[in-house]
Amino acid sequence: MEVKAAHNGERVQALVLGPSGVSSASSASASGAPCPSAVPATSTSSIVTVLYSGGDDKLVRRWDARLLVSLGEPLQVHQAGVKALAVGQNELLVSGDAAGEVAVWTV
Repeated sequence: MEVKAAHNGERVQALVLGPSGVSSASSASASGAPCPSAVPATSTSSIVTVLYSGGDDKLVRRWDARLLVSLGEPLQVHQAGVKALAVGQNELLVSGDAAGEVAVWTV
């Protein structure tokens, strides 16, 4: 994999390691208005450590951390470049973008 191809040539702004699979998302703007839901991820039969990346292309992408290959379709919910990612307890992934939108994903 070429690094420049990770987000279709767009700059990668955030990286985080986390658990595998993303099943749903809920998000809200700073004003509390809901954002569109993301498409559920495909399930995998084996446990994989996932590297999540977010970039100026407004997408959160999932990668097999060991093989550095893409895992399914990108997660689409942001309307601006993704600037922050964090993995929390209770199987949560949080992403934030340049416009102040925050998405909370169940992983």
